[in-house]
Amino acid sequence: MAIGRRVILHLFILFQLLVVLVTPNRDSFLGQKVTPFIDPYINFFEFASSWNFFAPDPGPPPLLIEWEQLDSSGIAVSEGHFPSEETYFFNDIKTRRVALTRFFVYSDQRHLEIWGAYLCRRHRDANGFRLWKSVGSIANLFDVQSGKRSARDPGEFQKTAVGTHFCKRDSKT
Repeated sequence: MAIGRRVILHLFILFQLLVVLVTPNRDSFLGQKVTPFIDPYINFFEFASSWNFFAPDPGPPPLLIEWEQLDSSGIAVSEGHFPSEETYFFNDIKTRRVALTRFFVYSDQRHLEIWGAYLCRRHRDANGFRLWKSVGSIANLFDVQSGKRSARDPGEFQKTAVGTHFCKRDSKT
């Protein structure tokens, strides 16, 4: 029995080492071959890194989740985005909202199913929602030094359609 545990432990360590080596290098030949097998593991534990600690472009890009509320005839009646521009006394709340935004932006399926269902519960009169993800750019070190952009400037957001989520309502309510 002890030999079986050792084998399992060694296989797990080898698998984890493969994940650590391949995740930042998914465009390599090996990365392209094993990514379909390790992607569920990477995504479940959020091991995919979008941080770049090397100057002149540190940090993840600014992200937004955007939506349009649709009425029963499919016409957009309101719009919104998350996270909002609110300021908080404690940075903890803002950090959690940024992490939540990343969670949805990096998976269209989660974005449609979970965020769409949340919006439907929040807006009872909605028939559905059109959803987008928007990614800004980080100001380049040289642009900040020259005064072309500020370090807090998200630049132009690149908006990508995720899809449409239709609200399912009970016939009783």
